[in-house]
Order: sequence, then structure tokens, then C-alpha cells
Amino acid sequence: AIVLFAWGDPISKGPAFKPDASNSADEQALQAGMHHDGMHFFPLPMASNRADHGLLAINHEYLDQRLLYPDGMQTWNLDKLRKAQNAVGVSIIEVIRRNGRWEVVRPSGYARRVTAQTPMTIGGPAAGNALMKTAADPTGTRVIGTHSNCANGSTPWGTYLTCEENVQSHFAMPSGKLTPRQTRFMLLNRSGYRWHEVEERFDVDKHPN
Repeated sequence: AIVLFAWGDPISKGPAFKPDASNSADEQALQAGMHHDGMHFFPLPMASNRADHGLLAINHEYLDQRLLYPDGMQTWNLDKLRKAQNAVGVSIIEVIRRNGRWEVVRPSGYARRVTAQTPMTIGGPAAGNALMKTAADPTGTRVIGTHSNCANGSTPWGTYLTCEENVQSHFAMPSGKLTPRQTRFMLLNRSGYRWHEVEERFDVDKHPN
């Protein structure tokens, strides 16, 4: 086996991985996220049958947060949270096979990271539903980010599908006053990720949706 794209590798030109965990949140947003999961290959040019050049869309499912920072989970703060949020989501990289070996094309105008901080528009019948409305978006048509990206797929028209799993692990309801719906969703009054301690939108007591 030959490593193609490891956590911390730049998606294009940009910041190299620092083994001492001193990469910033902004640098992590331009690097591979943690724990690759579902992925799909899209040939280039688009709609061609080429098998030696294309885009690879890769899910980043979960975090070992203690590895993200020089002092682990001590002095937990918003800057650390931002780096964690930039280590999940999806990477899109350009890859090519040369002389029998795959490599990442750098720089690439296709390279992109989608993280837990990326704004997204809600479409379809869910758009505007009461359960989608939050303090940040009373219209229920916009969400911030994706994380816990596990399963995947692709559409017949050539776009990527990324599916979230166990998202409740990033939220917490400190009061423990769970509704039947929240209990069924396996929400807890605490979270090992501790996102709710420094960003209010992950505190379900304050933001039930």
C-alpha cells in the first residue's frame, strides 16, 4: 500500500502538516481532515470514462481531538473548536495516475474543503420546515456546515452525496430534560467533543433545533 492522502496533507498548494500539532484552524481548512470514510471517484473530463485522472471526494467522519493540539484537550477554547470543525466534513482533491502510481495534483483549481463551518442552503421539502428553523436562521433555509460524514454515494447526474452519522455526539443537552424525540435520537446531556461548551449552537437546551 502507498499512502495517497493522509490527515493534514494539503488539498492543493498550501500548508504542510506539522507533526507537533501546531497547524492553525485556517491551515486545517486547507488540509485533509481526519478519519477518511466514504469516497467516490469522478473522472475528468466530466462524463468521460477515464480511469487515470479525476476528482476524489472523501468523507472525514470523526475526530481524535487530543491529536489536534500541542497540549491535547487542555485549555479548551473557541480557537481549538474551529480547528476541530475544519478537520471534519469532505475533501475534494484532483488525482492522477502516472507511471502506475496515483498522486494528488497540486496545485489544483478543483481542490476544496467542506467543513463544519461551510454555509449550506437547504433544499427540497425540508426547506422552511419548522424543525429547521434556528436562532441563526429563522427562515429554516440555511445551515452551517456538515460533520460526522460516513456513508456516501453519487447521483446519476454526477454530484456527490455525503451522509452524516451520529451527529448527536457533537451536541449536548446539559439539563438532561430530553423530549421523547431527542431521546430516540440518542442525544445525551454531555458530549466528549465538548463543542457545546464554547459554541452555543451545539447546546440543545438553548437551541433545540
